[in-house]
Amino acid sequence: MYWMLLVACNGGVTQGEDDTAGVERPDGYSLVQLETRDGETLEADFMAPLETDRPGVVLLHMNPESNDRTNWPVAFVNELSERNWGVIVPDRRGAGGSTGTATDAFLGEAGRYDVEACVNHLLENGARDISLVAASNGTTSAIDYAVWGPGEGLPAPLAMVFMTGGNYTENNTEMSALSIEHALFTYSTAEKGWSEMRTALDPGTWQFNEYSDGDHGTRMFEAVSEFSQEVEDWLATRLG
Repeated sequence: MYWMLLVACNGGVTQGEDDTAGVERPDGYSLVQLETRDGETLEADFMAPLETDRPGVVLLHMNPESNDRTNWPVAFVNELSERNWGVIVPDRRGAGGSTGTATDAFLGEAGRYDVEACVNHLLENGARDISLVAASNGTTSAIDYAVWGPGEGLPAPLAMVFMTGGNYTENNTEMSALSIEHALFTYSTAEKGWSEMRTALDPGTWQFNEYSDGDHGTRMFEAVSEFSQEVEDWLATRLG
């Protein structure tokens, strides 16, 4: 087996032989392993942009106690990559091929380090204008990074998508601390409470999409046929 070590800011990335035979993965992806600043290793699918200075997107799956990066439909990931965006799809700590304790991804400070490692990898591979798309308690890590990152010299997200945010979103960081112009909230009617209460924080540029026949987090892709295209179009309008 051949391994190549690349050093990255606040961590590292290892690219190695793909051992995921038989598992559907996005077109043109590389299997990468990212080192977080606290010493965990995250496995991720990475689609590099074909040019530098293209937007970058991090996809954060649902609760890592019972989910991994395969939550994300391959067709959706391919659609983002086909726009010549850099796309990284990690197993959050404690999930899939990643090390660590799953609960640390959404309780305490460690979850933001997972996002940091992904952002650094995108930046080092030519991406810019990083955006975060997060499902269920993936939104916890997303907001933790978004509020903490700029103080560490890391880029604030250009845009964020909250797929079924909830009280867990604010486990560590309150939404009132978030300063972002572009945010999309998606949720079913059955789970609309938390998202609709966040309309009070809307600076006038956030979008709230309720689906009467929707489902939780990334399960929305199966429940609503137009969901994938709507999220992609919303991102494209803001990322270019």
